[in-house]
Amino acid sequence: MGARRGERLGAPVPPRRFRAGSLERAPTARCRSGVARARTHGDDRERALRVLEDLKRLGVQIAVDDFGTGYSSLSYLSGLPVDCLKIDRAFVTRLVKGGRDAALAQAIISMGHGLGLRVLAEGVETAEQLAFLRQHDCNEGQGYFFAKPAAPEALADLLKKGKVDV
Repeated sequence: MGARRGERLGAPVPPRRFRAGSLERAPTARCRSGVARARTHGDDRERALRVLEDLKRLGVQIAVDDFGTGYSSLSYLSGLPVDCLKIDRAFVTRLVKGGRDAALAQAIISMGHGLGLRVLAEGVETAEQLAFLRQHDCNEGQGYFFAKPAAPEALADLLKKGKVDV
């Protein structure tokens, strides 16, 4: 786990962006390449699914953020064209203590891999957390252990380095 040249750059898209056609109007979401605007009929779920399928056809990778908390649901895994599960930082923060959080993180990793998905752990802050995640074959991690959040201008320098040493 670590950033290398060619790694992914993520941009969160909150669920509200799928309502009322707002995602279709966003030029960055369409990658300025002509993704068909979602039709105006149908319910929000159908519209969101069409937009996600259009983005997927363009090669955009789709992740379920904060999996295991909030509005994430197992139904997302069967009904949406996702590529990655992102383990919520709440589990990662406490996973080295063992117990339920460690078991849940391990189960999410196993389930994700069983479904052919990449698994990313959010909020990795310590070498112990990274060791646990590596031991359980988590594909990717993000958090202060790797790098602090950066302004877009600083991101260019990080990408030029090509690697974050861990």
